[in-house]
Amino acid sequence: MIAVPWNWKTDKKEEQNHLVLMQDHYIVAHHYYQQHESEQTQISFKQAEQHLEWLLIHNPAFNPLIYRIGKEIYQRMIILIKDPGQQVYYMVKSTSLAGMSSLSRIYACLRVDSGNLPDLMSVS
Repeated sequence: MIAVPWNWKTDKKEEQNHLVLMQDHYIVAHHYYQQHESEQTQISFKQAEQHLEWLLIHNPAFNPLIYRIGKEIYQRMIILIKDPGQQVYYMVKSTSLAGMSSLSRIYACLRVDSGNLPDLMSVS
């Protein structure tokens, strides 16, 4: 396995903040998930999702770790949410992260500036 570097941008402190908060909420959500507390689990995964989305928008080539965590966040939300429309929404998001993760690895290994990446978050 190739070690992929952290692709910090100009505002490293803000990126670190979002990364830490995403990981913290993700860990708390797992705790609640194991305790079968679905309401608290959903709230914590939703909070983790906010920080994930920030990282994906501001630095999509940051590190593949955000895609692995993101995919699990979205897959857990599919299970927790009862609304079929929202389940489809998270299915699409989870599926799209798989492709974005591969691109992130390629860009990071090539050290391509993510500011020059195509807008992967927009839906055509």
